[in-house]
Amino acid sequence: MRRLPAFLSVACLTVLVTSLLAADKATNAVPKVAITNLLAHMKEFRGKRVEVTGYYTSGVEWMALYQNQEDAEHVRKAGP
Repeated sequence: MRRLPAFLSVACLTVLVTSLLAADKATNAVPKVAITNLLAHMKEFRGKRVEVTGYYTSGVEWMALYQNQEDAEHVRKAGP
């Protein structure tokens, strides 16, 4: 039985380790979810970590997360 050259063995091992690390990152990735999907399917995401992007506003007795800047500004301008 012939042995593989050392550089070929190292290259195969490197590819194997890299693919295993990439697979691990893919399984542990936090899903990005739109605010509308999060609100529409709350039970599906309950107890899970998700990433949302939006516009956060707050005041003395309130805070809110809006899907886009236009919505956040509209509510701020309307005010109480």
